[in-house]
Amino acid sequence: MAAASKSTQTKIALNQRIKQTLTQRMFLDQNPGAVNIDLLLGLLTFLAWGHDHLLQGTPATLSRFTQLAMTVAFDLRLNKPLGEDSNMLPVGSLNGATCTAPADSARSLEARRAVLGCFVMSSIVSSYFAQIDPMQWTPYMEECLELVSQNRECPYDEIFAHQVRLQRVAQEVEIARGTTIVSAAFYSSALRRRVGDIKAQISPHLQQDTVLLASIYYTELSIFGLLLSKQDHTPTFQRLECFHACLGTVKSALDCILKLPIVDYRGSSFPFFTQVARYMIVLYKLTTLSDPAWDTGLVRSTIDVVQVMDQLIANMQQARVADGEQAAEGFLDRSARIFMSFRQWCAGKIDEGTAGAAGQASTHGVLTGGDNGFLLDPPGFSDIWLQENFSYGVENFNYGVLEGNDFF
Repeated sequence: MAAASKSTQTKIALNQRIKQTLTQRMFLDQNPGAVNIDLLLGLLTFLAWGHDHLLQGTPATLSRFTQLAMTVAFDLRLNKPLGEDSNMLPVGSLNGATCTAPADSARSLEARRAVLGCFVMSSIVSSYFAQIDPMQWTPYMEECLELVSQNRECPYDEIFAHQVRLQRVAQEVEIARGTTIVSAAFYSSALRRRVGDIKAQISPHLQQDTVLLASIYYTELSIFGLLLSKQDHTPTFQRLECFHACLGTVKSALDCILKLPIVDYRGSSFPFFTQVARYMIVLYKLTTLSDPAWDTGLVRSTIDVVQVMDQLIANMQQARVADGEQAAEGFLDRSARIFMSFRQWCAGKIDEGTAGAAGQASTHGVLTGGDNGFLLDPPGFSDIWLQENFSYGVENFNYGVLEGNDFF
């Protein structure tokens, strides 16, 4: 109800009830059975579609409630098989009661979907809000993924399984970013092959699914970001090739997003919002990259960042109007304001760059060397933009973090 409600006030009120119920059942209720699969599924739905962090301006709740979701999954031992003769005392085992999940043979697909969903949400939230570590992948979760992949009862299981696999690749990119890689190009190629294998497994009727394509493009940009972040070890021609590949990926992604039916905007999830934000940020950076070897005119002739934002904002506003006045100051209104502020700032910076391009050339272009990393992925502008907009509103955001070649 909270996720589907068109009324902003109803959604806010129901979100508050959800948080109160969650607190009651996890910390105050004496019945161990209060912590169960239904609680976890409800919490994951709240995280993905409740938009409470945006409506309340409290981004920290994303990390906190994601951490609680992982706690529930661990309490129920959903991330590992349950042995019949386990000598471990189940959580909450008092007077014969227990909050653990049923034996593995009886564990439902619903429980397996829940732990996989928990992994995806924790991975995405940890990438943008570094207060938590993502759920660690286990061999048993791989078994769960295979079972979900093979299920034909739910038409969405195949999409979900592909999303999980793609997020695993994106998570490996995050891990690799913090380590020393002998050859970023070799590792990136291996990850791209994995994405290619995933794409090859997609059923024909799902190959144009917008949500699935958004996950694919997001993952591909993450891989490009890994290569670009290791600039000291990447030849100039490889970096230029990577920038062109990024441009092609971003164009495909945004062309896909702009084809999304207006009626579907209201159902956008938090992960989907982060993907769209990533595309816009990357396109802006490609449009304003200051380097003699990079043709920003080619970027603007291929896909214009301001025009794309205008269309995206118009679509959000049209979707909000369709929901009526009850949806005022809701997710769509607030999202549109975020992009309107970003659009205004970007347009100004692009005009400045165009005016000064004739007589200026960069002395610190990343294609010709320099000291600054060039990142497609968080940490960087993406996470700063999301955090500060969710926390303080667009009027207080310092867009200066977007200047120069420090972050991509």
